[in-house]
Amino acid sequence: MNRREFLKIACAAGSFSLFPAAKVWALGGATDLRAQKLVVVFLRGAADGLSMVVPYGDHNYYSARAPIAIAPPGTKDGAIDLDGHFGLHPSLEPVKKYWQNKTLAFFYACGSPDPTRSHFEAQQYMESGALGGSGETTGWLNRLVQVLPPRQSLLQALSVAARPARIVAGPAPVAHIEELDNQVRPLNTNLEPFEKLYAASGGEAGKIFIDGVTARKQLQDRLSTFMREKTEREKKTDQKTDISFGQQLAYLLKNEPGMQVAFIDLGFDFWDTHTQQNNLMYYYNSVLAKGLSDLVEGLGSAYADTTVVVISEFGRTVKDNGNGGTDHGHGNVMWVLGGGVPGGKVYGRFDTLATKELHEERDLPVTTDFRQILGYLLNERMAVAKVDLAKIFPDFSLYTNPFIA
Repeated sequence: MNRREFLKIACAAGSFSLFPAAKVWALGGATDLRAQKLVVVFLRGAADGLSMVVPYGDHNYYSARAPIAIAPPGTKDGAIDLDGHFGLHPSLEPVKKYWQNKTLAFFYACGSPDPTRSHFEAQQYMESGALGGSGETTGWLNRLVQVLPPRQSLLQALSVAARPARIVAGPAPVAHIEELDNQVRPLNTNLEPFEKLYAASGGEAGKIFIDGVTARKQLQDRLSTFMREKTEREKKTDQKTDISFGQQLAYLLKNEPGMQVAFIDLGFDFWDTHTQQNNLMYYYNSVLAKGLSDLVEGLGSAYADTTVVVISEFGRTVKDNGNGGTDHGHGNVMWVLGGGVPGGKVYGRFDTLATKELHEERDLPVTTDFRQILGYLLNERMAVAKVDLAKIFPDFSLYTNPFIA
């Protein structure tokens, strides 16, 4: 699979404070709630957090996965030092500047407490925001949209995924496109007869249909303008540039002020690195890092009002599997970027990769529930009240400040 193929499929892919106010690492409170934006990037397939944020200071890391371990800083193809213990994968270098300006943080040993190693089940739990057996059929992002202030735009929420994602499923309207490669393609079906039918019949179903068609046309117009402006710049500079999901998403967020929530399904199942992990991680990490960097740079001053989270359904085994890869694990690394993020630190309780400290003596444990981080962010950055957090994450209530070093 070449870079273009991967990009095409990957990108298709007035409230009270609930938390104590006197925390050292409290987030900057939001001032204009309608200006606050949340971007969720999902690394579908279980990305190997141990190769993204490398615990090179723990000798157990090298003894457990010597054939595929990322070399320590200062050596050939070595990790980029972060804090004397953790280092970034070398292909993630474009995001280092956000660590340095303290708007990027990582949470180690983070994820869903459900022990499943099934992609399907783990994705379902993380996207629904509820553990197995809850019967929840909607996605937590859709439930978030339901409690946000009334929408000012048909594009208040956007999903970019090769197939409909559980995380945005539900009654709240979410604009959906399959990919962000060039533009939103016109639908092959002639919609005019349906538009006339629904317009004549009226009712809620008709409104939903018409809104959906109108939203897609708006996306077409926005992204067509993006491509036209890009072409004009290239003519002036006589230099062509690649397109990343970050460039186009930043353009949409800046030029569609009513857009508050965006979901990017990045990579479909390509992060499932049972073999050739080192080669694959170099490639996929570079796509992720460029996209995130382009997103932040494209947002400009709007980055101060934007929170970006990067999640994956679970991590991978600490020990390599003998085939140049790793197998399904448990705990992982979660990323948080944004203008109000107390970054420049690795958070979460993480001691050692010694076998006796691992989940079932093979995986990174989960010591921080991903919903604790999301709940805190939603309250602090988007002013979601406690009563509404209970709707978004119905079987979770332990909301304490996770940004404690």
